[in-house]
Amino acid sequence: DGWNCEGIESIDLCPPQFRKGAYSVKLMGRAEKSETGSISAYVHPVIFKTESLFGSVNSNYNMPYYVGTNSGFISLYGQGAGRMPTASAILRDLTAILGVRESGASRARSVMLPDDLLAGRADNSGDKRKFLYSSDGRSFEEVCVPVSEIHARARSIRESGGKVFFAEVEESVLGR
Repeated sequence: DGWNCEGIESIDLCPPQFRKGAYSVKLMGRAEKSETGSISAYVHPVIFKTESLFGSVNSNYNMPYYVGTNSGFISLYGQGAGRMPTASAILRDLTAILGVRESGASRARSVMLPDDLLAGRADNSGDKRKFLYSSDGRSFEEVCVPVSEIHARARSIRESGGKVFFAEVEESVLGR
């Protein structure tokens, strides 16, 4: 399907030393535009040191961030799931939909999505990352491959009935 989206349902295959204590596995999404104009976008597990900024985000909290050319690193931190944040998001969406009905169908797209929004496809073939990878849960290898390749490997193994775990590994975790 072309989407590179990996959850954490195979976390039980992750080496125990990376699941608790000094390390934590977090689900992270990234989207970047390269100098050539191509877009990479994906979601997958990442292993962080627990003491790091991203490793310390717990429970139902999220920390989206942006790195601007002139601004540098900017982040927000807050609840991203749970009873009240979910109810708030649903009410916001329903209010937007009801507003569209009251003002007419011509505003339908502009309330939820801008009229000039274009469909696109991510190209993750040029975005190389370091991953911890295992197809049996016992032996692990560190590989440096394009994001699209590691996601394709996992998809192929699962389609064949196997289990697989992979997570991007932050440099600080590798001790380099």
